[in-house]
Amino acid sequence: MTIKTKAALAAVFSAALLAACGGGGGGIDGTGGGGGANGTGVAFGTVTGYGSVIINGVRYEDNGVTITKSDDSTVRGDGAGAATRAALPIGSVVRVDFNSATNVLGFKVDDSVSGRIESVSPGSVVVMGQTVRIDDTTSQYEDNVLRTGGVALNVGDFIRAQGTVVSGGTLQASYLVKPSASGTLLEAKGVVSNHNGSSSFSVGSLNVTYSGSTITSDMPSGNWNGLVVEVKGSACSGAAPAPCGTLTATKVELEGGLSSSSSRSQAEVEGIVRSGTQASFQIGNVTVTTSTSTRWEGGTSDDWALGVKLEAEGSLANGVLTATKVSLRDGSRLEGNVTAQVLTNGVLTFKLTGLPNVTIKANASTELDGLTLSGVTAGQHVRLRGRVASDGTTVVATELDSRNADTRLELRGMVTAVSGTSLTILGTQVNVAGLSYTDSRGATDVSMSQTAFLAAAQVGATVKLRSDNNGTSYSEAELEND
Repeated sequence: MTIKTKAALAAVFSAALLAACGGGGGGIDGTGGGGGANGTGVAFGTVTGYGSVIINGVRYEDNGVTITKSDDSTVRGDGAGAATRAALPIGSVVRVDFNSATNVLGFKVDDSVSGRIESVSPGSVVVMGQTVRIDDTTSQYEDNVLRTGGVALNVGDFIRAQGTVVSGGTLQASYLVKPSASGTLLEAKGVVSNHNGSSSFSVGSLNVTYSGSTITSDMPSGNWNGLVVEVKGSACSGAAPAPCGTLTATKVELEGGLSSSSSRSQAEVEGIVRSGTQASFQIGNVTVTTSTSTRWEGGTSDDWALGVKLEAEGSLANGVLTATKVSLRDGSRLEGNVTAQVLTNGVLTFKLTGLPNVTIKANASTELDGLTLSGVTAGQHVRLRGRVASDGTTVVATELDSRNADTRLELRGMVTAVSGTSLTILGTQVNVAGLSYTDSRGATDVSMSQTAFLAAAQVGATVKLRSDNNGTSYSEAELEND
């Protein structure tokens, strides 16, 4: 995704404040029609870079802007300098408020889970009764180990994690840190169950109690079951490193703050599908509905699945987004023969013949079809979809399927570099001169000339390349929707 300035998205309203991922601004058409109260807009997403602050590909000016931390203390942004980077690290989830004149009014950090580790499993930990998934898409840590220094997470460690709630209430961590000193602010984020209507509920295996003194002004009346909430407190019935057991809440709020009565003329939500069907599914607390007129990009409606990352655009009425467009974000798709496979601590790492620069990882969260992690063998033909890690060459598989024996190799992803007739995708440079070219961005596939293809296949474009001989040479290049 190319970087867009805040001014260019002056009014891209993001309902993604419920999805821990989003764009910025008011109305998508630039009219400002999607702004919030008093003409303000809001975005909620993951910090992906600086200069000033880049959140899901959108650049926000932070210089002199107030940044509110999760403990409600504040700092002033310093143009992506030391203060901003310390308060808004890569991978952190942040809410941005701005007005219709595109001025950023403030940043608010969202800590999703904060507490002591209760148990450790391959690729995940349990904190405050919540399962936190940690893989190569998590900033600083991968598969429970610090990227620099190799220090593993252990039971009793105090951590803070941010991310998106996915199927089953698991938190997919985009950022995780182990502070040098234990904190006193305890937090949980997940799906409510067992709400008694007045004083208690559950989030995962964590019991939560609340009273008249608990701040619940953001919560709707009636039953909260099924809602994604953020809970804060400082009193826990369990003693570390034992499970917390019961948290006495000082504050309970909806993830992102939108209620079921929220409406916007134009809205955008990006995140991981946690429940529902292709026709009606949930990202955070937003219900997204699709129809035969919905346009699918980066794949087709058949590619929809629980756990898939996507973006939906349309209108929001009473908390329901009617999608005019759905863009699949698990955009890397690969097919080929397995090589160099290693299974360690529940994480399968392998490559595909012909793609030596691409590392693929599958874990307990990967949807498997026709195989098991321990059953993947050298030479086996597989097809997968996945998310690209921050290194640009590691793909974390969300789906992995066994296929019939074949010598086909397919590489599908975003173009990151162009040099003459050579394209780089997932760190793999391929010379596409003399291939067969197709444009599949429209309703029907059409042939293209090499000149037209290269004019369109620039950095940020999505391209699929096919080889019939395990990558010895390529025969087809297809331009796809991103």
